[in-house]
Amino acid sequence: MDRQEMPYEEHTMLPEHIIPQEYTPVFPDVSFFRESFVTMREENVSQGQDPPGEDRQGASQNNKKASRTPFSWLRNFLGSALRGGAAIFAAGSMVVTMVSGADLPEDSPWYRVKTVIQEFRGDSFRKVEDYGPKELQALWKGDPEGPHQYDFEHAHVRREASCSEDGLIEYLCSQCGVALQETIPGGHAPLAAVKENERAAGCTEEGGYDSVVYCSVCGDEISREHYVYEAAGHTSAEPVIENIVGALCTEGGHYDSVVYCDVCHQELSRETVSTEAMGHTAAAAVKENEQAPTCTAEGSYESVVYCGICHAELSRETVAVEATGHRAGYAEKENEQEASCTAEGSYDSVVYCMVCGEELSRETITLPMTDHIEAQDVIENHRDPGCLQDGSEEIVTYCDVCGAELARQRIVLTATGHTDAAPVTEGRTEASCTAEGGYDTVVYCSVCGEELSRVHTTLAILPHTAAAAVQENRRNATCTTAGSYDEVVYCSSCGTELSRARRSIAATGHSAGSAQEENRVAASCTAEGGYDSVVYCTTCGAEISRTHVTLNKLEHTAAAAVRENEQAATCTAAGSYEEVVYCSVCHTEMSRTDGIIAATGHNWGEPTYTWDPDFESVTATHVCRNDASHTESETAIPIGTVTTEASCTAAGVLTFTASFSNSALGTARKTEPIAALGHTFPVETWNQIYDDVTGERQSPVVVCDRCGTPALTISFVNANTINYTIDADFWEQASEALGFFEWGDCVAFEDESRTYGIGYIDSAYNEATSRTGTIVLDFTPVSGQTYYYYICLRVATSGSSDDVCFVAPSGGEKQTYTQP
Repeated sequence: MDRQEMPYEEHTMLPEHIIPQEYTPVFPDVSFFRESFVTMREENVSQGQDPPGEDRQGASQNNKKASRTPFSWLRNFLGSALRGGAAIFAAGSMVVTMVSGADLPEDSPWYRVKTVIQEFRGDSFRKVEDYGPKELQALWKGDPEGPHQYDFEHAHVRREASCSEDGLIEYLCSQCGVALQETIPGGHAPLAAVKENERAAGCTEEGGYDSVVYCSVCGDEISREHYVYEAAGHTSAEPVIENIVGALCTEGGHYDSVVYCDVCHQELSRETVSTEAMGHTAAAAVKENEQAPTCTAEGSYESVVYCGICHAELSRETVAVEATGHRAGYAEKENEQEASCTAEGSYDSVVYCMVCGEELSRETITLPMTDHIEAQDVIENHRDPGCLQDGSEEIVTYCDVCGAELARQRIVLTATGHTDAAPVTEGRTEASCTAEGGYDTVVYCSVCGEELSRVHTTLAILPHTAAAAVQENRRNATCTTAGSYDEVVYCSSCGTELSRARRSIAATGHSAGSAQEENRVAASCTAEGGYDSVVYCTTCGAEISRTHVTLNKLEHTAAAAVRENEQAATCTAAGSYEEVVYCSVCHTEMSRTDGIIAATGHNWGEPTYTWDPDFESVTATHVCRNDASHTESETAIPIGTVTTEASCTAAGVLTFTASFSNSALGTARKTEPIAALGHTFPVETWNQIYDDVTGERQSPVVVCDRCGTPALTISFVNANTINYTIDADFWEQASEALGFFEWGDCVAFEDESRTYGIGYIDSAYNEATSRTGTIVLDFTPVSGQTYYYYICLRVATSGSSDDVCFVAPSGGEKQTYTQP
């Protein structure tokens, strides 16, 4: 039967009107309609549920309508026939079969019977279309393939499907309870394939892996298929440089350009590449044998150019240095006499040469007298005023320099009058218990000391003052007898006896001191000891008690454990010893245990590296510091890397590095130099350039296309002497390309217009036969004069004026210089 498949999860629940399992007929018989229709209907109603496919209100209304129809007897008859037995039901079935299959007119009474039968069947089977004899027979026999109203939305799973067994699911007819069974296919639920036993392909060896599929439920392996990785073949790494032999100035070098496999490091190719001799590289000119000029005499030096690589001398020229002339320093003061307020001063203003110290000029300068400078006022002839007499003082001003008196003023100080001082006591006699006392209160002037007043005061006789009681005629008590004394009180002032009483002193009794040890014998770990504990009276010394105390034998005192019979450990084998404890007093052995000394392990020293002369391998070795016979070695293939690029003038560095599987052997490194590259001056930059407006030729400043070093540099010795240096690489490249060098123009002018005939002084046209030299212009420079120059170097094909190229020096062809 056609139906819509539903997910397994929805098969586990049935609606509450689905027929319980106990009502499902196993062998359909005449009870089919009674059990499936009537019983289900009664039970659903008794449980407060509507029968499937209808509600109570609708059913009640239908019943009322049926009771009012002319053929309600037929409905009742058919119901009684179903509930009465098989015979009556068979007769009714015949009527139903006959009528339901006939094509009757609508005004026929049998058409109404057919309608009632169809309504009844609709309530029983929930089937709106007509059933023919074949369908009714299938329903009668309980055939699951009949026109049942299966509830496909609520399936009943009888047996879950598993990896090794199919499942079973049932759909129940919502009208009669017939079950339709279907099989739920079982089988494994495969997971995504995983790779196992994978082995990468090498340059020459195949690799591969197993593609394995497992069940996501039980974990069983479902399938396994082996795939092969083809050998990758060698992968060429970037060429590395090995066995470098650097080129010299006059001798070429060579190196090996080696290509290794980037994966397995197998050597794939090796080519020996030769390098040309570098040629001498002129370093900056240095001065030697220098004789410094003085203010009045010329000096000289030798300008020497050496090769910057091999230090061979390339040129040497003696250069004269003009006398410098005196250089006046700042004027200095000498013989200085300061001016004062009583006399003029003076000094010599002297100028010396800053170089040789010769005196160039001397002038005496006079300084005028200075004004008096008032010092701080001082007080002289001071006389203090008295209480009744005036005083005086003089305020005087002197010159702070020469001490001359500049002013004097007398000041009168008025008499102050008497000033009462604080009252003082004089002539005091203290009163006693036998006589009166007294004193005078006197006031004096605090300035002149004159007595201003005096008052006498009398002090009355004092009563006796009892001193602390003292003991007289004392007889001390002992431990066993009483004593006595007189207790006497005297006046503390006059000593008169005020009272006397006789007092008794009770016997003191013995006073037990601390127990003392006598006759002590110390206990040891081999014998008991003891002592007498004795108590004496601290007053009379009588013995009060004596008790003997026994000291128990002592335990042994363990000394520090010592090792005996020790066998030292080695790098690979454990050692042993016996740890023994003795009594520190009697030396009795208390314990003895065996101990193990762990193997020390190797104490490897720093590794040493042995390099193959061609850097194809390096062997690392380290030696155990504990035992020199223990060594470990490993050979690795080094990899060369350029760690410092070579520049035009500086050599580079090629670093070889090798790592070892034993990390304790560290990393081996070794460096080899890479020859300096030398300057390159592309020929296309040498071409002369013409100004588009004036048509004037412009000489380019040719520089190295890597580092910017100019091909031509100059320096002024003075206005008519110019040193030049042509870069060694440019010299070589230009010589090969064009031939010879010539100073096309080196012209000096006096004015900035630099026009021939106007301010023109001199020019030079010389062939440059060496890379360094001097251009001399034939004119006498003037000190302080600024000169203007047009300078360029002509490079042409040897013996020809064709292919001319003009090269300007560093800074440009147009330059200035001021003569010192």
